[in-house]
Amino acid sequence: EHVHYIANKMQSGFKKRMGRFGHDLPILVREDPSKGLGKQSLEKWQDAVTKNEFLPKVDHSDSTEIFTSLGNGHFFQALNLFHTKSPGMFITGSKYYQVLKENDSHLHEALTVGVEAVVLRSDISRNDRKFISLALNSMHNYKWNVKPDGTALVSPAKAYESESSFEALSKTLDSYELGELVRFELSKSERQSRL
Repeated sequence: EHVHYIANKMQSGFKKRMGRFGHDLPILVREDPSKGLGKQSLEKWQDAVTKNEFLPKVDHSDSTEIFTSLGNGHFFQALNLFHTKSPGMFITGSKYYQVLKENDSHLHEALTVGVEAVVLRSDISRNDRKFISLALNSMHNYKWNVKPDGTALVSPAKAYESESSFEALSKTLDSYELGELVRFELSKSERQSRL
């Protein structure tokens, strides 16, 4: 549900990352889909897709590499909903995710070119991956940026923009709790639109 919530937000206007503003800085691992953790990740996702029609399908048939995420998985899966023209859970007006506005150049760019990200090598250990993932999700009140020379800049988010309670909670809840939070947020938005 959270993936579809993010995709709906993207559909109403994608906020491109510029410096420390916009979406979180993705931390990815470049993987070989034919072996190791890349293969395991791909098999796990393909199994999940067969059990849930609302998850975006995976098409890597012509790819020698895939990217797994350490903390921004829902963001990338929301983009994949557009890539695969998946059916939407909460879409109004259209049955499938698509770039509705010709002038949404930021979403078009994210889908065709990609987004700025930190990409790690596949030889990073499981323990290091777990540490990075937990650190990213527990430090949601900080904004990350990386200079071209690789130097990381970390600053409190409040110095740049305010984070909603929804955003903060969405990084710490389990999948059931997150689904409940999304339904609450959607019902709140619906009530406000009726006023």
